[in-house]
Amino acid sequence: MRWERDIPCLALQWVDNKVVSLLTTIDNANDKVQVNRKSKTAGVWSTKVVHQPKTVSNYNKYMNAVDRSDQILATNNVLRKCMRWWETLFFHLIDIAVVNSFILFKEHQVKNPDNEALHRTRDYSLSSFREEIVCQLCNLPDYDEPP
Repeated sequence: MRWERDIPCLALQWVDNKVVSLLTTIDNANDKVQVNRKSKTAGVWSTKVVHQPKTVSNYNKYMNAVDRSDQILATNNVLRKCMRWWETLFFHLIDIAVVNSFILFKEHQVKNPDNEALHRTRDYSLSSFREEIVCQLCNLPDYDEPP
C-alpha cells in the first residue's frame, strides 16, 4: 500500500488482485481491517487473512447506488461515436442522468407501493423507462402507435 496526504485529501493505492486507487477526505491511511481472501495453491483452495485499508472497506460498505448505476450504464448506454470530445461527454452525461433517475424511480416505487401513478408492469426495464421519457418529452400519447 502507498498513500499521500494533502489536507484534506488522502490518495491511496492498495494492491488486492489488482491495484485499487481511492481518493477520500474522511478516512485515515493507517486504519486497517482484516478480511478473508481465497487463494489457490497447487490446485488446493485455502483462505488467508489480509489486512485491508479501512478506506476500501468503507467504500465497499457504502458504494451501493454508485456501483449499481455504473453496472446498469455499462450494459445500457447510448454509445455514439462522435467527432468532438464534448459530444461524447454530453451523451454520457445524459446516460448517467437517465440511469440515476431510473434507480430513484425504482426506489420511489418500493417506498410508495400504494401510489397508482408509480405502478408499472413486472418487466419494466431501463429501455421501457427511456421510451416513457421520450414519449413524455415529445408529448406523444401514452398508448398509441408511434407516428
